[in-house]
Amino acid sequence: MKKYIIVILCLLVGTFCFAQQAKRDSILRSIENYRAVVFKDAATFLNANLGNAERINAIRNHPLVYDERQRAAFKSIVLNDNEAPELRAMALNKIYGEVERDDKFLNETVQWFANPQTPKPLRDETLNLIGNLSISKVPRILEVYHKMTNDPVPAFREFAFAKLVVNGDARAQQLLINGLQNPANRLMEPIPAMSILSLAPKKDFYPAVLNVLQSSRNSDERLVAIQTIEGYRQAKGILATIFMSPQEESRIREAALVSFYSSNKAEAVGYVPQILQDKSASDNLRIMAIQVAINERKKMSYRKKARTDDTDRQIKAIADNKENANKDLVNTAQKYLLLVRPKF
Repeated sequence: MKKYIIVILCLLVGTFCFAQQAKRDSILRSIENYRAVVFKDAATFLNANLGNAERINAIRNHPLVYDERQRAAFKSIVLNDNEAPELRAMALNKIYGEVERDDKFLNETVQWFANPQTPKPLRDETLNLIGNLSISKVPRILEVYHKMTNDPVPAFREFAFAKLVVNGDARAQQLLINGLQNPANRLMEPIPAMSILSLAPKKDFYPAVLNVLQSSRNSDERLVAIQTIEGYRQAKGILATIFMSPQEESRIREAALVSFYSSNKAEAVGYVPQILQDKSASDNLRIMAIQVAINERKKMSYRKKARTDDTDRQIKAIADNKENANKDLVNTAQKYLLLVRPKF
């Protein structure tokens, strides 16, 4: 009997191993077949007798080229100033690994990236490439970024500033702050400037952004300003005024509540009854207000000591109103009752 069981187990193990091997073989065949397709399409791209559009379309959807000799040929196209810029850009797109392995090629790429005179398709591709490289792999790249803070092309100027600011460059950060404080000194518009400043490790920019919020009449600028000063406690009075104001746009009020809540969690709950009573408040703002209450009141430490208050009663009234057109609002109110469990 034991021998019989052992034979059965061996057969089962053998069958399992065979199935696994067959699966591996199938995967390997699929990889080889795909590489063959890439090789064929790369050969089409390298065929100078074909039109540029046909060559580009042949290789466009493949992330990279596998064959070593084909990669070398692609590199030759990239380095050839006589080739069409769009061909050079596409060739570069498929051999990012070659750039990382070849210091001379990398330096050439950085020069194209930093030079506004580089043909647009090729320079645009270098922007994508450099963005995928860590600063440690590109020697003295911060010096290049500093020079590019005056680049005539906004996308490159903003990219350079973002890279500098995220790495804590105080000079770049101050240039953007100066631009927010004095339009005559602007190197870019307020919205991208504030978005970039939000990446900074140090939040020295808060006062300048708050000034934009208070002085600008552009609602998009004010929205970004609100989002950027999230966490700035000195702005809480202004933010509260905004999310409680019927004169403000709904999206502005909603953003202000989120920003206020990020650094004034317990205090934000105190505004919930007023928001729920405000007939001018959007359903989204009311949903957000109830969620604020949920976040702070679902904790056991609160529920043990809590007594029913106006917030509980107002939320229950919403939860009980099954005919409310906004089901998300009703569902959020019901979630509050389920998680907070107020005693009526």
